[in-house]
Parts: sequence; structure tokens; C-alpha cells
Amino acid sequence: MLPKVSRQVKKVSSPHDRYFQRMMEDKDVALSFISVRADSELRQAMDQRTFAIADVARRPVGKKSLYTDITYYVLIKGHKGYIYLHVEHER
Repeated sequence: MLPKVSRQVKKVSSPHDRYFQRMMEDKDVALSFISVRADSELRQAMDQRTFAIADVARRPVGKKSLYTDITYYVLIKGHKGYIYLHVEHER
């Protein structure tokens, strides 16, 4: 059973930031992004059929930066695994 998705969403003012966040919350886009960025060993070990968003948190940090944390659930070599994506946006 997948973990329950909790979304702690703060308003993001930049259209670029909102677009990127929404895209990374799309399962197919996120899987494609991770598949390109991850090393070949992880790509081969991941069961892409089990890939799902486990948690999303957006937190403002000061006035000049913002970061997005997204945790994805995926089976890796048949075992429960998580991929944590931390993205910083600077203005």
C-alpha cells in the first residue's frame, strides 16, 4: 500500500516556479526527469510501474528563495524505496 500523500502547499509567486512544481507533481514528467538524471544502476533497479508521489512540501525560505521537496515511492529491486527530490528556486 502506498503512503498517503500529504501536500503542504504555500503560494508561489513566480510563474516559472509554479510551472516546475506542477510538472514535478505529474507522475510521467517526474519519472522522465528522474530517469534522465539518475545513474544507470538506479534506473535499471527501479520498477517504474510502481512509481508514485508519496509526499510534497513547498516551504518559503526568506524572501529570495523557495524550495520544493517531493518524495516519490518506487520499488527498487523488489524492495520499498523512496526518491527524494529537493529543488531550490532563486530569484
